[in-house]
Amino acid sequence: MKEHILYRAMLVVLSVFILNLAGSFFSWYNAIFWYDKFMHVIGGIWLGLMAGWLLFSFPLPEKKFWMYSLLLVFLGTIGWEVMEYIVQYVTGAGFALATPVDSIFDIIFGMLGSCIGIWYVILKKKEIL
Repeated sequence: MKEHILYRAMLVVLSVFILNLAGSFFSWYNAIFWYDKFMHVIGGIWLGLMAGWLLFSFPLPEKKFWMYSLLLVFLGTIGWEVMEYIVQYVTGAGFALATPVDSIFDIIFGMLGSCIGIWYVILKKKEIL
């Protein structure tokens, strides 16, 4: 069952990769105002699945499973936003890859997406799905 979660996570990250290439190639990040947020939701789903996969074997009560999973995802989203600032600084990107307001919304949407991934893992753990 744990392998099934990893398989789903790989499908999600492959989707993120393909959608990011398409978004960059077709300029959807600029043309569609919500595309970046959509991508952060999908990335959050992936982080939620991975956090749940990492914690799957631990005998945690559901509340602690949520808490630890969300903590791991939060650290992942913060790390991603720090990486965006570093890329922007190192490359001297003329466009604003990361602004404080954008980063806050990216974290919020990533956390929302992670709830979907964590919820999926919990349902799998309970053998509901």
